[in-house]
Amino acid sequence: MRITVGDKTKSLIAKHGPTRTFGDYVKRQSLGDRELVKTFDDAWKEGLEAALQQSEPCSYEFAVARVKENQSSSRGRAAAPGFPRRSPLTTSARSGSGRSLER
Repeated sequence: MRITVGDKTKSLIAKHGPTRTFGDYVKRQSLGDRELVKTFDDAWKEGLEAALQQSEPCSYEFAVARVKENQSSSRGRAAAPGFPRRSPLTTSARSGSGRSLER
């Protein structure tokens, strides 16, 4: 399966993604979009793509349950600087409208 990620999404993921994948969080906050896209592309080449290709697909219901589980286990911990908590979790469709993952 071919996976395509746009530069805007790459930038957002690289800026707010996990330190173990993308490096120092504070440093990434000062990077411009080009540097963030490069950071994502480097992580992609260094194993992120392979990990995603080897992952097992899961159902929507399973994913929602895991997100809720992770949200409840992280209650009380502060969000990373510049990365606000959001509730309920939402995704944006290409049309720009958001839809809640909660049913």
